[in-house]
Amino acid sequence: MQTAEPWRTHDLRRTARTLMSRGGVSTEVAERMMCHLPHKLIRTYNVHDFAREKRADFEALEREIDLILHPPHADVLPFRGR
Repeated sequence: MQTAEPWRTHDLRRTARTLMSRGGVSTEVAERMMCHLPHKLIRTYNVHDFAREKRADFEALEREIDLILHPPHADVLPFRGR
């Protein structure tokens, strides 16, 4: 598949972040998954590492990627539970 413009690594990050939103990942956890630091005040008072949440949400991202790689048949509508 050819693209109109050359892609950059940042495009992959943008795609991943978009898929996280589509997969129901909270903004707070998604930003940490992207290695974005929260504001200093939040970092000071909230020292939780979010490891459990990130693990579950990386699995949600994996499911979204899997839907792209292996789409359901055209006559089957996907059900996305929350």
